[in-house]
Amino acid sequence: MASGASIFYLTMAIGITLGSWWGPRVALALLVSTWINMWQFDMAFTAVNLLTSLRGPASVLVSWFTYRRLFGGDCRLISVNQLIGFIAFGIFLPITLNASFKFFQAFDDPDRLTIFLNFWLPDILTNLALTIPVLLLLSPWLIQKDLILDGPTQKKIQIPQYPGKWYELLVMGGLLVVFHLFLQFERFWFVFGLFSIYASVRFGLRVVATFNLYIYIISYMLPYFLDRPVLTSPERFFDTQLGMCLLFLFSLVTARMMKDVRLTREALRRQNELLEKTNQSLLQTNVELDRFVYSVSHDLSAPLKSIKGLINLSRLEPNSIEIPSYLQKIEKSILRLEDFIREVLDYSRSKRAEVKYEAVQLSQLVDEILQDLKYLEHLPRITINTQLQQPAVTTDRTRLTIILHNLIANAIKYHPVDFRENPMITIGSKRAGESVKISVSDNGAGMPPEIRDRVFDMFFRGSQDSSGSGLGLYIAREAAEKIQASLAVESTVGQGSTFTLTLHANP
Repeated sequence: MASGASIFYLTMAIGITLGSWWGPRVALALLVSTWINMWQFDMAFTAVNLLTSLRGPASVLVSWFTYRRLFGGDCRLISVNQLIGFIAFGIFLPITLNASFKFFQAFDDPDRLTIFLNFWLPDILTNLALTIPVLLLLSPWLIQKDLILDGPTQKKIQIPQYPGKWYELLVMGGLLVVFHLFLQFERFWFVFGLFSIYASVRFGLRVVATFNLYIYIISYMLPYFLDRPVLTSPERFFDTQLGMCLLFLFSLVTARMMKDVRLTREALRRQNELLEKTNQSLLQTNVELDRFVYSVSHDLSAPLKSIKGLINLSRLEPNSIEIPSYLQKIEKSILRLEDFIREVLDYSRSKRAEVKYEAVQLSQLVDEILQDLKYLEHLPRITINTQLQQPAVTTDRTRLTIILHNLIANAIKYHPVDFRENPMITIGSKRAGESVKISVSDNGAGMPPEIRDRVFDMFFRGSQDSSGSGLGLYIAREAAEKIQASLAVESTVGQGSTFTLTLHANP
């Protein structure tokens, strides 16, 4: 008692710590251990001794039941409410019940309150200094290993960044040793508490709890083992013990609140970033929507007006030899409308449909696309060469079809077959490390850099004479991003272009 804490008070701290993890079985083990000690020291198994032996196990059971069961607490003390709940129900309540036994046992003694406090204060201080840092440091690891009875389902917790530096802790630890050697602890105990408060602000809950344990070791436990008491004045005993309890308590709650504030600030920062990205996405969507409405009105109305004009000409000249030519032009306008409607539908499917990964046979998919494009007038004059070294991939079939359909269709439609000897399109696939590259190459006219750099923009046309809507490559890039792939182009004027889709492993 001379040092202000007895080694026997560690039993309660150890019991409450283990009880927070493993519940009633710890209380039972503690009871058996107490009975074994009674037998070893030849203590009689009287009713009084047996009742006394129940104090520790009962306190551990009360701590576990009130905090873990009734309060629904987490042994990691993951919030201010959890920390305060553990201090109130896991520490104060069982220790008060345990010390109350001594109070009623000495009920006729005029110093019964002193006897109560002699047991209560050191036990509270020991648990604040020992139990809380052990729970904070070891509980997450035990939960990860599934070693805790009825452990929480959420195994990972966030740990915010703090401004404190490691050398600050070294300086503070050294100063505490110096103060302990040259200052009288029972008179200047508050200085040690101020270090704890500072650590709570600079380093957070885990560090301040460990720092409190360090203060407890050098100020209480070491003097006890070295038989160098630091609390020699009975008048100052209660002031010092109570003051250190309050400072430890305040530093722990402050650190937990600071941690919650930092976590809240970090969550707000992430939400602000997400909101900023959402706003940017909405702005981009609004711009694209405006352009989309304009382009749709143009790309739908132009072919319709052409068809309407050709129909009027046919009515004015019902027997004209130009009728077959008019019909051919009407068919061409209808095909343009079909292509545009297909692109709009592809865009909608790519934007909204859920990504579904499956095995896709590339040769079968390429054949289906070429069959769908057989109406294109340039196709019969172009040699299609397939070099599928990687025959199958795992990806979203719908989006891969959209991408390759646009790439192959563009290579066919814009190939200058009238000016190129042996026009050719090569469709290839190969493995590159953990990725798969699918390429569509042509030996056509190629693109200058100013066009190449914009081909994936929405509604971009390489020239005013282009018959396309300017949506195809934009949709292909959007579909590639949806399956976490990348789409790139290499082009040289006069030699041709190569579009490469890179499908990354483990999308």
